[in-house]
Amino acid sequence: MNFSEAFKLSSLLCRFSPDGKYLASCVQYRLVVRDVSTLQIRQLYTCLDQIQHIEWSADSLFILCAMYRRGLVQVWSLEQPEWHCKIDEGSAGLVASCWSPDGRHILNTTEFHLRITVWSLCTKSVSYIKYPKACQQGVTFTRDGRYMALAERRDCKDYVSIFVCSDWQLLRHFDTDTQDLAGIEWAPNGCVLAVWDTCLEYKILLYSLDGRLLSAYCAYEWSLGIKSVAWSPSSQFLAVGSYDGKVRLLNHVTWKMITEFGHPAAINNPKIVSPGPELGSEQCLGRGRSCSRILTLLMLLSPHLHLSVPCWFCQCRLIFRAVLPTGSSSYCTCTSSLLPRGPESAPAPAPAFGLGKLGTSTGPEEVTFPGSRKHKVL
Repeated sequence: MNFSEAFKLSSLLCRFSPDGKYLASCVQYRLVVRDVSTLQIRQLYTCLDQIQHIEWSADSLFILCAMYRRGLVQVWSLEQPEWHCKIDEGSAGLVASCWSPDGRHILNTTEFHLRITVWSLCTKSVSYIKYPKACQQGVTFTRDGRYMALAERRDCKDYVSIFVCSDWQLLRHFDTDTQDLAGIEWAPNGCVLAVWDTCLEYKILLYSLDGRLLSAYCAYEWSLGIKSVAWSPSSQFLAVGSYDGKVRLLNHVTWKMITEFGHPAAINNPKIVSPGPELGSEQCLGRGRSCSRILTLLMLLSPHLHLSVPCWFCQCRLIFRAVLPTGSSSYCTCTSSLLPRGPESAPAPAPAFGLGKLGTSTGPEEVTFPGSRKHKVL
């Protein structure tokens, strides 16, 4: 591993561009853009005051620098270093600044969350959105960048407004059945909007694009509620993390819980596994799909063998430590068709596993699982 020389940095302001080609860092009021491959300085910009926030546009062509104390935002271009943009919010102040998904509009939030100002870099037009709510996650965009959902608070009640990002026209406006809305999050497919309440009340609501309430979920009452929410990339599952130390998975059909995972503060049954000689071999691990098949295999075997975590992958075999029913432990190699044979191999269907007869002899022994190849106990 090679290390570069140390560079100066202020307030931990260092960001990679979305395309991975550039690295932007701040030293007080200076913005330094370096080439990632050589770390040579590509551009050097000077702002009007000390920089407090930087953010790349989605296409990596522009970078904004926010100076909250002075209510200023400066935008710089990598393709045209002589071009720059200055946005002054004046007496309204500035507490947050971000890009829209198209990379040509900037959203500035004024002090006390009185409004959001949308500035266009192309037409120099300005749009105003009133009553944004100061919450954990009050603004969210769909993955395709077409719509923006905004949490609002007016007349002591929570609302959600959906805007079209092309012209910032209001598409839908509806109230939510929440006491104190804490956050909103679009599903990756852009069809469902998750809205969750404050931590004092466990409640998560699912709305469609037109504002219809699809479902509401509450795991328990009279205790601290939701801490974090995350969608699966396929939009089929919604993970809800709670203050009781558990993560609950909801399905996208009935919006009911299908399983829950505990996250205890203390581990009661620690197991130590020695690292193997070929841990992390790309040839053995294969692609992400192969890794998921390996994890599926472990999940199917674990109720029978009391498996610990895998030791290593060696020559397209999974080597793990198994605790036998007699109490003794052995190292096993698994050569099931589920394991990857190389990057070109097609995924094989998952067989139905059952526990074969597992002996405890000292010599090598083969264990057969129905529907799979033989597994050898070392």
